[in-house]
Amino acid sequence: EIYGSSETGGIGWRRHPEPLWRPFAGLSLSIADDKAYLNSPYLPDDKPMALDDDLALAADGRFSLHGRRDRIVKIEEKRLSLNELEMRLTATPWLSEVHTLTLSGSRDLLGVCAVLSEAGKTAMAERGRKALIGHLRETLQPWFEAVLIPRKWLFLSALPTTAQAKLNRLLLQTLMRSGDARLPLLQTAELTAERAELGLKVPQQLIYFADHFPGYPILPGVVQIGWADYFGKLLFAIDAPFNRLETVKFVKPIQPDYELQLTLDWRSGSNKLNFRFSHAEQVYSSGRLVYTADVA
Repeated sequence: EIYGSSETGGIGWRRHPEPLWRPFAGLSLSIADDKAYLNSPYLPDDKPMALDDDLALAADGRFSLHGRRDRIVKIEEKRLSLNELEMRLTATPWLSEVHTLTLSGSRDLLGVCAVLSEAGKTAMAERGRKALIGHLRETLQPWFEAVLIPRKWLFLSALPTTAQAKLNRLLLQTLMRSGDARLPLLQTAELTAERAELGLKVPQQLIYFADHFPGYPILPGVVQIGWADYFGKLLFAIDAPFNRLETVKFVKPIQPDYELQLTLDWRSGSNKLNFRFSHAEQVYSSGRLVYTADVA
């Protein structure tokens, strides 16, 4: 996929489903006053050009796209104001904070990242996540066409922020892309500095089920460890591969369509990540990933 415009020419590229874009050689992007600027030798003058799109820069120079700064997006040729969508959702009694975003793929989808109000928490506890989403979708129907009703929903304890206290859009975009052929579907997330409680659903279409095992598909233990490592590095300051495992136990098989809670405890002082897959009182697996080299 190529990103650019008639005024700027090509700016960057990516290979689907990779979420981040890479600038073309010789081009760079910068952010100033919450606005993105393009530096390019192909512009008519030497001044950086302000872009109409909302970008987030990664540390390695790659970037993610979050729609136009006016937050008007197109979904299947229908124009939508994300600001209006957020306003309608926060006007319900169930949500206190909302951020909406588009998810590019074989078809563009709308995603909602939201913080539940006290009424929303009660509704979730009493009626369940599916029923709550049904109510939220119903409230949007008088205002938006069916194709503009969000398809993916993520409920968080708080919207994550960067070290600069700004909304961490890149993290939200990455979290919302869960649920592909290799990852679980992330449904809820309670996040603190060194602890995460993630509500997951195990999709039937995971590639791991085809051969493990025919007639009785179960999620391989190595995949469970991989998921703990993936979400741990995504949510905490972990920048190295783990070098050993401790106290790993696989208690009960995990099958397609299971809904689980993945609890992660990051011990930064000892560089250890504790994980536990569970549902209610049932523990399915647990263990510890160690990220420090052994000391002789």
